[in-house]
Amino acid sequence: MTRTSLLIGIALLLSACAPALRVNIDPEARILPAPVFSVARVNGEAPIYSRIRVFEDDGSCEVPRCSILWQADVSPDSSPKLLTYGKLPSIGAITVVPPRKLEVGKEYILMLDYGPSIPPTDEGTFTFMIDENAEAIASTKNN
Repeated sequence: MTRTSLLIGIALLLSACAPALRVNIDPEARILPAPVFSVARVNGEAPIYSRIRVFEDDGSCEVPRCSILWQADVSPDSSPKLLTYGKLPSIGAITVVPPRKLEVGKEYILMLDYGPSIPPTDEGTFTFMIDENAEAIASTKNN
């Protein structure tokens, strides 16, 4: 085994061991234009992630090749437990892709992970849709 293949194997193993994130819609703040999501590690500890992305889920693509609606990068040291669609969650966060409007009747995927130049952190995805009352609700795809 070469050193390169060993390093790649270790990197894959570490990323596979990243704790999962549990993402949900905040029931008190579901209304457009900016629903709020709660984020926690499955083990109950504070979340650690560095990239927030929201994709449109029209059924014709696979994330991350879907149309991206919003992307923000945050410091893994200050990954928020609550995040609001389209709003920078912390000091030092940067907008990579400006937020586009969420639309009634469409489904979206919120993905929290780490950027390509950052060591592996937690990962989590959550699929939601906007109902006829302009409220974000969990998709059945989360089951």
